[in-house]
Amino acid sequence: KQLDEAYRMEQSSLYFRSAEAMHHLDDQQRQQQSIANTTGTAAGDAEGENNEIHGTSSSHSNANGADTLIGSSDSPPDMNIVAPDSDTVKLSRAMCGRIEHALSRGDAPEVMRLYMKAEDEADRYYLRTGLLREMLIFLCQKAESGAFTSIYRVFYKYYRDCKERGFEVQPQVFHNLCYALGVCRVKPDQPIFMGKVVNSLMKNIEKMEEVDQHRLLPELLVSLAQQNNRFVQNQAQSILQKIQEEGIDMKKKYLSKILEIPTGPNGTNVPRHLVLQLMVERGIQPYNPASILRMIESQYPFGNPAILGSYVDSLTHLIKAGSVEGERRLTYSLSEGLIEAMMTSASDWKKFRYSNVLLKIWDLMELLGHEPTESMYESAIKAFLLADRQDQHAFAVFTEMESKGFTPSWFLIKSVSKVIRSSIRRLDHAYYMLTNNTPEGITISTAILNCILCACAEEGLADRSFAVFEDFENFGLQPDVNSFSFLMEGLAVQVSQIYPMMILDPTKDQPVLSSPIKQAHDDIQMYLDSSEAVIMTMEEQGIERTRQVIHHYVSILSGVGELEKAKSVLRDAVDKDEWVFRESFEQLALQYARKGDRESALEVASMVTENGYDEIPATLSSAIDHLLSNQEE
Repeated sequence: KQLDEAYRMEQSSLYFRSAEAMHHLDDQQRQQQSIANTTGTAAGDAEGENNEIHGTSSSHSNANGADTLIGSSDSPPDMNIVAPDSDTVKLSRAMCGRIEHALSRGDAPEVMRLYMKAEDEADRYYLRTGLLREMLIFLCQKAESGAFTSIYRVFYKYYRDCKERGFEVQPQVFHNLCYALGVCRVKPDQPIFMGKVVNSLMKNIEKMEEVDQHRLLPELLVSLAQQNNRFVQNQAQSILQKIQEEGIDMKKKYLSKILEIPTGPNGTNVPRHLVLQLMVERGIQPYNPASILRMIESQYPFGNPAILGSYVDSLTHLIKAGSVEGERRLTYSLSEGLIEAMMTSASDWKKFRYSNVLLKIWDLMELLGHEPTESMYESAIKAFLLADRQDQHAFAVFTEMESKGFTPSWFLIKSVSKVIRSSIRRLDHAYYMLTNNTPEGITISTAILNCILCACAEEGLADRSFAVFEDFENFGLQPDVNSFSFLMEGLAVQVSQIYPMMILDPTKDQPVLSSPIKQAHDDIQMYLDSSEAVIMTMEEQGIERTRQVIHHYVSILSGVGELEKAKSVLRDAVDKDEWVFRESFEQLALQYARKGDRESALEVASMVTENGYDEIPATLSSAIDHLLSNQEE
């Protein structure tokens, strides 16, 4: 403040000295003009010729002389004198005086209003370069209540004046501009303008001494982090990269400030995971652990593997380092739900090609003292199967999961089955690995065999399904309801591959007849006997039928033409308040309609509402009417 006050006093003194010089110069020129007019001396002609050749006047020569006196100061000279005592000079003096008065009162809006007036009427007003600098510093200091575009307008005028007169803009000016860019109330939102500002700042900073560069680059990075304009993201990342590569000392307060900037809908321009990584590399502890956790939460649904992995690495390092700063102990804690969400995202093989990110999250989870949940185990299994194609590790997680008291769900088994049946070769390998050469860490269980059984069933390999079912006894295991459901599914899929069935096309809501892909044979009784044997075994072991079992049983009976028996199965389930898939009713009703039995088709359709559904689907009623009308024709 003392330096600024001294500067203003110096400029004020210079201003009055300049005014006196102009009056004195005015008297001299009038006297010379009078002599030239009366005598027409050759000396006057020579002087005029010399001025004409060099394009200067004696007023400009005096101005340049005054410039030389203060050229070494922090700001360029102020003297750019037009014709002495001209209207422009008088108006410029008045305007400068009004701006100085507004500056002394701290009235930023008035300063900006007067500057805009001077710019709009540039032919009438000239603002001294020193005054421009004073205005710029003042507006930067008041930036929290102003707009950056206005500040930059003054800067550009000052910068242009300095360049035209051959003076360099001091680093302190750029320091003030970087500060204003970060704290201004109205930030720039035009991509072209913002890009121009950043590129201009970077070009000027690169021309400075190394010490000034190392001072200004961190300040500019902090300012860019506070912008809503995402079009400077690449510039911000290049600045951060330069800071990392050149080992520029970035103060802890700057790094922490970037991390603590609230994340809006567009995020931040500075990749904060790289800022946190830089802090970890340099052994700097963040001021506020909560800001780290908020940053991780803001990444949901965690679609970028590199960013998520970087956050997990940094957080793990901070926790292992002890998280101690002086006498204050910093604690980091992630909720169980957040860790589950991170693992679920990391198990998406389309985005996360390998399971390494999930394993890092798993280590972090154990470091934080959490116990793995059922969802975490499921994510780990999917990651090993889909990302790494490591069936061995996936089944090892199955074993650990069951040892912790979790029972693999039907949905998990179906997910695993879908992967391992992607090729017959992979299915064969998984079966051989489990039954003939069981790796260490894997204990054959009912759930693991159900995965193989389900894969065979979904492929319509009924014979292999029953062969796998026999392995339960070989390994001393008891099949569960899923085991019987998959057996029935294998029979149902094989029947649908042999016999045509009427189904609803979900894309057109129209009934269509399925096309068999295998050759039909007359051994229908085999499917009936096999399905009834599965139902009887379930009853003997006291295992209740599930909706999956009922659906597959009805599919088998409908496929081989035992419609009345299928109807009695559904009626029995409805009377016992067993939950039945709506598709089971639709399938049988369409089979009746295909044969022209209107009464039975409508009877089966009415069971839909009896079973607790709101209404009979309009698509089903329409399909029944369509099939019956075709049958009548």
